[in-house]
Amino acid sequence: MEILGRERRRRWTEAERLEIVAAVGVNGETLSRVARRYDVSRAQIYNWRHAFKKRGQLPASSSGGCQKFRVRAGG
Repeated sequence: MEILGRERRRRWTEAERLEIVAAVGVNGETLSRVARRYDVSRAQIYNWRHAFKKRGQLPASSSGGCQKFRVRAGG
Protein backbone atom coordinates (compact mmCIF):
# COMPACT_ATOMS: atom_id res chain seq x y z
CA MET A 1 0.00 0.00 0.00
CA GLU A 2 1.33 3.40 -0.94
CA ILE A 3 0.24 6.51 0.92
CA LEU A 4 0.36 9.70 -1.06
CA GLY A 5 -0.37 12.93 0.78
CA ARG A 6 -3.43 13.65 2.86
CA GLU A 7 -6.52 11.49 2.99
CA ARG A 8 -8.96 12.37 0.23
CA ARG A 9 -12.22 13.94 1.33
CA ARG A 10 -15.42 12.32 0.16
CA ARG A 11 -17.98 14.29 -1.76
CA TRP A 12 -21.66 13.54 -1.24
CA THR A 13 -24.28 14.66 -3.77
CA GLU A 14 -27.43 16.41 -2.54
CA ALA A 15 -29.41 13.26 -3.37
CA GLU A 16 -27.03 11.08 -1.35
CA ARG A 17 -27.18 13.45 1.61
CA LEU A 18 -30.96 13.47 1.48
CA GLU A 19 -31.03 9.65 1.31
CA ILE A 20 -28.78 9.38 4.37
CA VAL A 21 -30.78 11.91 6.40
CA ALA A 22 -34.07 10.26 5.38
CA ALA A 23 -32.78 6.81 6.44
CA VAL A 24 -32.77 7.85 10.11
CA GLY A 25 -35.91 6.55 11.81
CA VAL A 26 -36.98 4.25 8.98
CA ASN A 27 -37.81 0.83 10.46
CA GLY A 28 -36.37 1.98 13.79
CA GLU A 29 -32.93 2.88 12.40
CA THR A 30 -31.02 5.10 14.80
CA LEU A 31 -28.81 7.94 13.70
CA SER A 32 -25.76 6.04 14.97
CA ARG A 33 -26.56 2.95 12.91
CA VAL A 34 -27.18 5.00 9.78
CA ALA A 35 -23.90 6.86 10.32
CA ARG A 36 -21.99 3.58 10.62
CA ARG A 37 -23.69 2.07 7.56
CA TYR A 38 -22.79 5.04 5.36
CA ASP A 39 -19.41 5.59 7.06
CA VAL A 40 -20.19 9.19 7.95
CA SER A 41 -20.07 10.92 11.33
CA ARG A 42 -23.20 11.54 13.37
CA ALA A 43 -22.30 15.23 13.49
CA GLN A 44 -22.28 15.35 9.69
CA ILE A 45 -25.80 13.91 9.55
CA TYR A 46 -26.98 16.47 12.11
CA ASN A 47 -25.43 19.25 10.03
CA TRP A 48 -27.06 17.99 6.83
CA ARG A 49 -30.42 17.64 8.59
CA HIS A 50 -30.17 21.18 9.92
CA ALA A 51 -29.32 22.53 6.44
CA PHE A 52 -32.24 20.64 4.84
CA LYS A 53 -34.64 21.92 7.51
CA LYS A 54 -33.42 25.47 6.99
CA ARG A 55 -34.10 25.21 3.24
CA GLY A 56 -37.41 23.40 3.72
CA GLN A 57 -36.13 20.29 1.93
CA LEU A 58 -36.35 17.78 4.75
CA PRO A 59 -38.46 14.71 3.89
CA ALA A 60 -41.66 14.40 5.93
CA SER A 61 -40.44 11.18 7.57
CA SER A 62 -37.42 12.99 9.07
CA SER A 63 -39.05 16.23 10.10
CA GLY A 64 -39.61 15.35 13.69
CA GLY A 65 -42.78 13.24 13.68
CA CYS A 66 -43.69 11.22 16.73
CA GLN A 67 -40.93 10.07 19.01
CA LYS A 68 -41.07 7.54 21.83
CA PHE A 69 -39.63 8.39 25.24
CA ARG A 70 -39.22 6.13 28.22
CA VAL A 71 -40.18 7.97 31.41
CA ARG A 72 -38.84 6.76 34.73
CA ALA A 73 -40.77 7.48 37.90
CA GLY A 74 -38.85 9.64 40.37
CA GLY A 75 -37.51 8.18 43.51
